[in-house]
Amino acid sequence: MTGALRIALLGLGLLLGAAALDAEPLYVPGLVLVLLAAGAVAWVLLATHGLEVRRTLATSTVQEDQPIPAGIHVRGPRFVPPAGVVEDPLLVAGVPLAGRGHEQDIPLVARFPRRGRRRLAAPRVVVRDPFGLAVRAVAGEEHELLVLPRISPVRRTGTGGSGDALGHRTARSRVAAEVQLDGLRPLQTGTSAARISWSTWARTGELLERHMRPDGDDRPVVVLDTRTAPGEEEEEDGRALDAAVRAAASLCVHLAG
Repeated sequence: MTGALRIALLGLGLLLGAAALDAEPLYVPGLVLVLLAAGAVAWVLLATHGLEVRRTLATSTVQEDQPIPAGIHVRGPRFVPPAGVVEDPLLVAGVPLAGRGHEQDIPLVARFPRRGRRRLAAPRVVVRDPFGLAVRAVAGEEHELLVLPRISPVRRTGTGGSGDALGHRTARSRVAAEVQLDGLRPLQTGTSAARISWSTWARTGELLERHMRPDGDDRPVVVLDTRTAPGEEEEEDGRALDAAVRAAASLCVHLAG
């Protein structure tokens, strides 16, 4: 409220000058300026008394470029018509407060073109008196939003085993090293002599083979290494890293299905 303070000081200066110089004509403008400043401050204080602003988001997690229904709700005093605007980072420009009623709803749709965690500044209502001398802002609450990378469909190229996601799971199972003992079973035709449990044959005279199981997990693993990636401060490098993150995320979603 710097403007109102300056006007009040100017009015007080005129009143003091009028008293010191015995210049009665200065009393009127001095008094008018003081009353004008006091009225502007009183107007703004009454207009912001009980004023509330609240932003709503349909979700706290969204994919890139996916629309999010949102809205801003303003609730103000019933009897003092405020003069001001609603400001929010999701709004292209400030929205003037409605002159009718004491509640106002502003619907909007938000989009975020890049991945990452977004901290949205609190919405606020900036109220001014008709002369623009006093200004006061009433803020709501901040929001935090997680923007996930965009998911694209994964198309398999080449040939692979049936029933696997990318055609490599069956092949990987075949090449996994079988080193963990999983018990004994009757000898199968074509089993290598190294698999035969000779100690069991020596005790019981029965030929059994050691059943081994693969050492490892045949589930696919997707690794994204960004340690040598260029910094995201450069636009071209940031786009390349975003594309890599989208590709990795798309693979993870496809394999998880």
